[in-house]
Amino acid sequence: MMNEEMDMIEAIGNIYIHWNIDAVKNVGYNPEEYDDEVNDYPLVKILRKKLEWGGVDVVIPDYLAMIIALCSESPAEVQMIMVDILDKIYENNDNCIPKHYVITPTDFSLAFPVKFPATMYYPEMKARYNRKWDEQKTPNRENSYDTKAFWSKYSNMEG
Repeated sequence: MMNEEMDMIEAIGNIYIHWNIDAVKNVGYNPEEYDDEVNDYPLVKILRKKLEWGGVDVVIPDYLAMIIALCSESPAEVQMIMVDILDKIYENNDNCIPKHYVITPTDFSLAFPVKFPATMYYPEMKARYNRKWDEQKTPNRENSYDTKAFWSKYSNMEG
């Protein structure tokens, strides 16, 4: 890896460490208070709006939003990374996601125990998500991620 790539991985690691510290200390940390600058970042906005549209009531702390955005090169990758996290939460909560679930650093590390899902720095991660994207396509070659039926597995909202 080149220095620039190492710097980015280190930055992602630092965000993850700060998220862990704030989550443990729980002093002045409210994961439901979104920073406007983070919330306005295009990939974060897409992710939060897609989950809301799909009826997935989870809290994505700004730390996680920044990590996912820094690891992704496209809206598709943002969604696939989120699905990996949601799958772990779903499995670890008896095949459901509690309403208004706050995603934790532990949830993230269970989904990605070895390395960050930084597709631009890890060719194997890029290949994995390229396969995942192809596999999610419907028989008509449409994106299942663009259907409410896809997100219904994780939906925990009423109505």
